Amino acid sequence: IPSLAQVNRSSITRHLAKSSLWTVFGAGGSRILVLLAMMMAARELGQVAFGEFGIIYTTLGVFGILAGAGLGSTITRFTAHYAHTEPDRAGRIIALVNSSSLITISITCAIIIIFSSNLASHGLAAPHLESELMLGTLFLAISAFRGIQNGTFAGLKRFDFIAKLNITDGVLTLVAMPLLVGSLGIKGALLSLSLGPILSWIIGSYFLRIVLQNA
Repeated sequence: IPSLAQVNRSSITRHLAKSSLWTVFGAGGSRILVLLAMMMAARELGQVAFGEFGIIYTTLGVFGILAGAGLGSTITRFTAHYAHTEPDRAGRIIALVNSSSLITISITCAIIIIFSSNLASHGLAAPHLESELMLGTLFLAISAFRGIQNGTFAGLKRFDFIAKLNITDGVLTLVAMPLLVGSLGIKGALLSLSLGPILSWIIGSYFLRIVLQNA
């Protein structure tokens, strides 16, 4: 007859294996889908325009670090610690982190919009990309919000939701990319990258409320 310690170890091992599988499935699947979408964008935009899109994408990634401010990992740590022992405290921490993220993301997006002309002209040496850079703040903002949402699900150990939402994000991006890039160019590519996370965030917010109520 297995001892209680053996049963606990077996249960932990199964949980870790399941969580790892969901993580690999979600991260790997979504990256493949986004890669395919990027390949479509490259074919539609051409070498020069796709290079300009890449510069904007990289620039937004740098600002995204500032917008997120490490809040995703913070909410994961505290949610995991308090979700089952002190759910009310966990709820207050989640609300506080989300409020803080709204401030940091808004400030970061405002900086980009206000200084978009200077960033495009001097930072990117491409003044004609000013409006694209401003539009890119939508992608930056929703990506940051999705990161915090995923951090909350991770703290609750619901890696299945993270995987499903990431796959949903990737599928929507793959579908939207050829439709929007053909008519809107670089702006269409940026919108395509934003639409998937927006819908995933809406769906995730609904299920997150359910998970928190049952925590």
